[in-house]
Amino acid sequence: MQRLSTVRMFSVAALTLGLGACAMQPQRDVATGAPADDWSVAAAALRGGAWADAEPPLARLVQQDLRNGHLQFLYALAQENSARKTDRARLQLAEVGYANAARFASGNYWALLRLGALELERGDWAAAQSRFAEAALDQPQRWEAFYGLGVASYHRQDTPLLYLAAKRTVQLASEREDAQRLAALALAVQGEPEAMTMARRAARLNDDPAEDAYFERRVAEYLELAQADTGTASDAGIDDTAAAPVRAARPEPAPTQVVVEVTILLSSMLNNKNRGVNLFDGLRVLYGYSNVLQQFSEGLTRQSTRTITSQISSPQLDYSLNLFNDSGQYYNVVARPSITAHLGRESQFFAGRTINVEVSGVNLGSLQPIDVGVQLVVTPEYIDNRRVTFRLDASRSFLTQEQIGTFENSLALFRQSVGATADVEFGQTLVLSALSEQVQDKSFSKVPVVGDVPVANWLTSHSVDSQRQESLLILVTPSLPLSYDTPDSPGRRSKTVESLLELWHQRVDPNSDVNAIIKRLERSHWLRTPKRGDLKLRVGNEPADQREAIEESLMLGRV
Repeated sequence: MQRLSTVRMFSVAALTLGLGACAMQPQRDVATGAPADDWSVAAAALRGGAWADAEPPLARLVQQDLRNGHLQFLYALAQENSARKTDRARLQLAEVGYANAARFASGNYWALLRLGALELERGDWAAAQSRFAEAALDQPQRWEAFYGLGVASYHRQDTPLLYLAAKRTVQLASEREDAQRLAALALAVQGEPEAMTMARRAARLNDDPAEDAYFERRVAEYLELAQADTGTASDAGIDDTAAAPVRAARPEPAPTQVVVEVTILLSSMLNNKNRGVNLFDGLRVLYGYSNVLQQFSEGLTRQSTRTITSQISSPQLDYSLNLFNDSGQYYNVVARPSITAHLGRESQFFAGRTINVEVSGVNLGSLQPIDVGVQLVVTPEYIDNRRVTFRLDASRSFLTQEQIGTFENSLALFRQSVGATADVEFGQTLVLSALSEQVQDKSFSKVPVVGDVPVANWLTSHSVDSQRQESLLILVTPSLPLSYDTPDSPGRRSKTVESLLELWHQRVDPNSDVNAIIKRLERSHWLRTPKRGDLKLRVGNEPADQREAIEESLMLGRV
């Protein structure tokens, strides 16, 4: 019976070994058969459109090089395409990735293009206008950035920039339906009859009669209202340009408030490898000896008793035959708290949970509250029209599965915190804190000699290999709060858009009088609100564009 049990034990061990070996087979290169590294696996998955398969190797590559903007772009692209198929709520992760790619790879056209497209979908027209203008500055010969700039300007009701962007889009991509529609709306807003000709030209490039009928109706509405309003401003004696110098000469008061947006990126990966079992780890031999002498005396009767007890025993052994076990934990956090702070006063932000933990006392127990989440404390020290100096404390805490000690009710928290004083211009992003940590921990036990013998070492040696990677990035972006004094209007264009208008004189269209065009178009009146369905918001999502972006990023990211 004992021999049969031993045979069964080795049979189960061999079966477990085989299953574990099958589960642990690494991905291999198709051409050479050698184990493929993360870069090869990610490149193959991206080129094949297997976005979910590309995310894990790209996450590991990004952890090793947080400031590689091209890797950040590829990881964000994989996240975006996966999110569109499964969970659109994860698009925010992709948006943060594109923003990081634009920060760490200055002038990354594809990152700016995708970021602008996501901001269009979210309805942040001002941010999208700035992103597309920056992309157009990087590559002024590509039509996608100018089309996105035109769409953002249309929804912002920025007529001058809408006209210029539509004109450039048609010059670069006259055969595209989207370009013709953008030009038609730009002309319709000004009441130009040529707008209907452009709309019909776009309809010839499309095969959806219902969509074409809707768009022509929208163009006709703009034309009708614009023509009815012609001359209204001049008849009323209104001169917008006359009052402009007076308003510009008035000094702007120094702001007393600031909006601080913080992006916290946390990635944690834990891999555990458990190999073999050492049967001798739990083997114990107990030896006990006792000698008891008893004497009783009753009158003339004397009785003597002597007892000797000896014991040698082996306790019950319990082993797990899961000889090969791999476990892992992946934790990814993207937090974007935003807070408004007043000069010289502290503002606090907390988002998370308050957990009540039982604490035992001498007579009675009590509940101890513990805050778990994202906390932000901002104290502005100086603010002017260009920059802000502030003290910022940011922290993030979450529960982990680790257990410390032998307490029945215990919680383990993982916490990151950073505190610093920064001096940053409005709109600029400061890398407040960055952490890249790799920890490897190995432990083993084995029987000498036998523990090194193949097959036999499965039951006479035990090893544990743990690898942990932690990556943390905290980004801070201050901006002026939107209020009645700082309206979000086309007249307050960002520096990027103004730089694009300067580029127009030099490279895009040097013969055009941009200043005269802008002054003329600024007198146009918007009598109808733009609708999201008037123009397509998706930009740069065609397969050919994605292939070009992937190949370019793979080439530059590995340099």
